[in-house]
Amino acid sequence: MKIDKNNPAWAILNDATPSHIAPWLNYKESMTAKVRALNPRTFTFNLRTEHTLNPSLFDQSALELSNNENVLIREIEMSHAGTRCLYGRTIIPAILLDGNSDFTTLGSNPIGDVLFKTPTRPFDRRCYCELSPEDELFKAATLALPHKPESLWARYTLYPIAHSHLLIYEVFFPALLILEKSHALAI
Repeated sequence: MKIDKNNPAWAILNDATPSHIAPWLNYKESMTAKVRALNPRTFTFNLRTEHTLNPSLFDQSALELSNNENVLIREIEMSHAGTRCLYGRTIIPAILLDGNSDFTTLGSNPIGDVLFKTPTRPFDRRCYCELSPEDELFKAATLALPHKPESLWARYTLYPIAHSHLLIYEVFFPALLILEKSHALAI
């Protein structure tokens, strides 16, 4: 895969993955279900935007798309008590939209509801990185936030679907780790 200079340096998950974020980066089931479970009463899922575009060079390479293929891009936020915990961006190639009502009828529902009809789903590749404020994904994730963190951890996962792939980015906010600690203390 070609590396796009406008994207951060992605690494494959390994023993050097920072321990405080590793359980989130390594999680193999529905991220929506995991975030919701921290406190179902305060959880909110928000579809920020959904639009058709040409993919970035990185996305195009990861999904093995030609130059003129459009993708559907879904951007979401998950929050607890109004505090953003996770930003997600899903890249869906047009070929997966043709005749696949699972992806065309999502509306404001999480894509995890489709992907994780069974508890675990195989994936082809999962990588992580620490985003800085200069990264495009960091800028998208922190859009409209009055106070932006110094850095954020993110992962991307490439899921095989039919004869194509689905690409999902997840960006983890510090509030998620704080909420997880308070949830663990409450148990």
